[in-house]
Amino acid sequence: MDRITVLSPVPRPVVADLNPGPSVDRLQGLTIGLRTEWIWPAYHVIADEWQRSLEAEGAKVVRYKATNRLESGGDSVEKGLEEFLGEVDLAVVGLGN
Repeated sequence: MDRITVLSPVPRPVVADLNPGPSVDRLQGLTIGLRTEWIWPAYHVIADEWQRSLEAEGAKVVRYKATNRLESGGDSVEKGLEEFLGEVDLAVVGLGN
């Protein structure tokens, strides 16, 4: 019987710094930013749930909806993101997928 070698198309895992950042002891009084994207409307449902939960714990929630950087002018999008990050104590900007 002949043998064959099967090559996996999956790359090796990348070793990364998985540091989630500083911990937060309380939510009361914090301003928390949730960044969403126009291209992923299903994530808005998740962000809506997080917003309700965070506000129930006493946090103020600010939303930032990222737009298409190519059509809407990259500089203005970058400025808007910087302003958003400047007004929050912490931000959820992606799920890392």
